[in-house]
Amino acid sequence: MNSQTKKRGRPETLTAETAKQLFDLWQLTAGNIPDEQIAPLCGCTFGQLRGWLERPQVKVDIGSGKEPLRDIRTRAKIAVKMDYLQRIEKSFELAENNGDPSAMFKITSWLLEKQFPEDFGNRQKIDISGQSISKLRIDPEEASAAMRTVAKIKAQMMEGEADNG
Repeated sequence: MNSQTKKRGRPETLTAETAKQLFDLWQLTAGNIPDEQIAPLCGCTFGQLRGWLERPQVKVDIGSGKEPLRDIRTRAKIAVKMDYLQRIEKSFELAENNGDPSAMFKITSWLLEKQFPEDFGNRQKIDISGQSISKLRIDPEEASAAMRTVAKIKAQMMEGEADNG
């Protein structure tokens, strides 16, 4: 097939502009709005969007080189998570530098609750007879140690991305 021959089938309608709009919406919504609702906001149908996501050979460049749309979506979601983690880390550092153990505890316990809901979530034990309700308590020292561990893991992940990128 030479450059003069037309391809058969539907024309490719994924443009860099549409992909950038999708990236921005995925990043803005942190992936919490389904693609069925995102697609019309970018001027495409859900079927088109699903097709672009399922076909890795469909690549587009939104400023970081040609890549499949599903990789762009993953990158958008990761960017949101990394931004939140960086904000939490900065807040923790500010609280630690200001010597505010109460703020450090709040930030650490919130992070642990969100990152590990099964282990640190706000569980309630309810006795059917209605006589006792107890909440899970988190030791501030253990929470601070866990926060440092999470920061180390995050740093390792970022180093891995730098090595791969």
